[in-house]
Amino acid sequence: MSKMLSFYKTSWLVNQGIFILGATVFLLVAGYFIPPISPGNFEEQIYNLNGFQTKHNDQPEVVDFYRSIKNNGGILVLGTSETTPLEGGNYFDYLNEDQDIDCKFSVLGGAGRTCGIHIPSLLHHRDEVKGLRILYYINPVYWREDLSQVQPAYWERYVNYAVCASVSLSEEEKMLYYSPVEEFIDETNGLKKVILTLSHHLRELRRKYFSDLRYHLFPNRYKTQFEFVKDSGKAYSDMEGYGEITYHEIDTTWNIQKSFTAIEWFKPIDTAEDYRFRELTSFIMLCERFGIDATFIVGPVNKKFIRQYQPEALADYELVSDEIKQILKIHQAKIIDATDISDDIGAFDDHQHHSSYGAYLIYQKIKKHLNEE
Repeated sequence: MSKMLSFYKTSWLVNQGIFILGATVFLLVAGYFIPPISPGNFEEQIYNLNGFQTKHNDQPEVVDFYRSIKNNGGILVLGTSETTPLEGGNYFDYLNEDQDIDCKFSVLGGAGRTCGIHIPSLLHHRDEVKGLRILYYINPVYWREDLSQVQPAYWERYVNYAVCASVSLSEEEKMLYYSPVEEFIDETNGLKKVILTLSHHLRELRRKYFSDLRYHLFPNRYKTQFEFVKDSGKAYSDMEGYGEITYHEIDTTWNIQKSFTAIEWFKPIDTAEDYRFRELTSFIMLCERFGIDATFIVGPVNKKFIRQYQPEALADYELVSDEIKQILKIHQAKIIDATDISDDIGAFDDHQHHSSYGAYLIYQKIKKHLNEE
């Protein structure tokens, strides 16, 4: 008993606390003396990055990502949930396996990953993205009433607040192309800003040991964290049903998969909100200012579904698509208009996402555009 009491003496606990505090301070200070690793400057084109690397603007991974695309004459595909993997392949898969196309495609896609979310990263890497070729897929459904405003949950998924707040801009630049980011910043309360900033900086300190020190000790491991673009060997084009309508799986009246039943997920366009137009305009102007070679796909909407479920909403969807194209034309942007497949049977899986057959039709339009450039 006496031994236990002596073990828990206040002086002992104080000494342990001092030791732990001192060790922590030492590690924090020592971390600053670990030199950052340099970009790998790979010959191969990196296909994508993991979410944490883009969210926290990790160096030098993001630098290597942009450089590898440029150095290979590749194209970076950006988009929302329609620009994610499909079982039968998506449009970027078909582009990458097409031997007649002389470039490869890297991809950053995900639900809610609209163009404004990419603005902080592009501004942090102005030198790397100058001359970068981008293909951005615009889905008009993001103008609907539940998605028409800034969506903090999506922003927090893809970019840390500290990355947004640390971009250095003049007042003119903020007005031209940073307002979508500032709206996210304004929507973030003070406590959350502190938490997100601390998490970002703690991750940077941790990376000193788990990234910088690790890759200095084992430099060959740095490359293994990346996925590179590879020739697919025409895997998708060899699949049954490639480029064909799967009639047995489709409800041709609603133009959706028979397995899709959540038709109530459909929402009409919010005609009073202009955030998505301002976000798109800011992204276009940023591309213009920094020499980014951007092409914009205006995606289709499922007109047959809308006519069945809420026909009075169709006019607003058509109007939004036309207004998007008008903004692009005003800025003399390069456009791939895929809205004409909006009525095509088999082009959709559900009320808003294209199917693999729809992806095939979009791929054909992109290929035609590339051949005509």
